[in-house]
Amino acid sequence: MKSSKTLKIFGPSGTGSGIKNIVLAYKFYNNLDLKAISLNAPKEKIILKNKNYQVSAINVKHSVKCIAYKIKEKDVRNIYVDKLAKKGIKPGKFLSKLKDGKDVVYEGIKLKYKELTYLKKGKSIAYVTDLRYDRSIIPFIRGVDTLIIESTFGEEFNKSFEFFHLNIKEAMSLAKSSGAKEVQFVHTSQRYENDDSIIKSAANLYSKLKCNFTYSFPNDFDKFVV
Repeated sequence: MKSSKTLKIFGPSGTGSGIKNIVLAYKFYNNLDLKAISLNAPKEKIILKNKNYQVSAINVKHSVKCIAYKIKEKDVRNIYVDKLAKKGIKPGKFLSKLKDGKDVVYEGIKLKYKELTYLKKGKSIAYVTDLRYDRSIIPFIRGVDTLIIESTFGEEFNKSFEFFHLNIKEAMSLAKSSGAKEVQFVHTSQRYENDDSIIKSAANLYSKLKCNFTYSFPNDFDKFVV
């Protein structure tokens, strides 16, 4: 029985036919309504937006059409519960207007949102893989909390541009320019599976470029908190 839920899959042109071929090639029970949405985003484009977050995308330069993605939580206005307590007021639904940035009158007392609330900035994360070195990506990734970016090759590999990928020096440079607080270097070539040269190179580059973010080289299925 088909589900009433729709699973939207965003990707570059050709995504729809690719999904269709996967469904035809493998026998599995799909109860979801799959909807492929082809993207072309020469400039940053918002592709999904709701009350909690928004997702944007932008084209990146690769040997085939590829896209980078960014998820950003919306800022949330929270209430200083301790300040309310000092006024003898307990939190309640009537305070929702304060969270909307509006003053409230409660039992003859004017409660000012600027004094009793604070803005909690939403977290953001960017996923950027399968691209050659191009600093035009920086405005898209600037200011994110977490950057997931490819570092396919080691610093010694000087043909990364020809292969449409980044080496660790290029990835580290983009990471620093982004201003991210945390960086996850992914999509590392299997040639480094038993070779820690890329790890050592990253440490040297981090120091040389005077970076100030935390970073790691996660394995498949590793989990981390944004």
